[in-house]
Amino acid sequence: MRRRFRIASALVGKVARKVFKSEFAHAYAQAKTVLRELETDGWGAGLAVGTFREVHRPAGSGWPGDMYVNGILSKSFFGDAWVAHVNLGAGYERDNRRTIPTWGFGHEIRVREDFYFLPEMFAADRGRPFYQMSVRFALTKDLLLDASIGDRINTGGSERWYSIGFHYQTPPFIP
Repeated sequence: MRRRFRIASALVGKVARKVFKSEFAHAYAQAKTVLRELETDGWGAGLAVGTFREVHRPAGSGWPGDMYVNGILSKSFFGDAWVAHVNLGAGYERDNRRTIPTWGFGHEIRVREDFYFLPEMFAADRGRPFYQMSVRFALTKDLLLDASIGDRINTGGSERWYSIGFHYQTPPFIP
């Protein structure tokens, strides 16, 4: 088994409903590693660690922000046309100095060879979970365009967000 290590970083924008303007609200840096390669109609495992911060948080907005770690299990079905993911992990809220449990599950559903639908649900700590629905379009083999809409369940849209971004997949750089 050969391990792969990839670094993914992104800046995510969030639509704010204040005075009809959009503003940059979140940033994160993340590293992922594949512990077991996902095989067609088989399973795989991975690990993600990262830091997340809100630009406009009232207390200390510098890096590192809130830290997290997630274990990921994935299962492929129908020749990789559908991949299901389950995440379990923990996050550290820097300002509150506490560790909280996190969980999530999601799907990658191939619509065409270059187009995917990605529904998911996730939560941190207690309370109502969030959902997110995304589409991913492959502009090239390594450059993907993602567009998402999400909200907390049963809030009537009061916590809704939209995002659009690029995802660049690098080849493994640590053998």
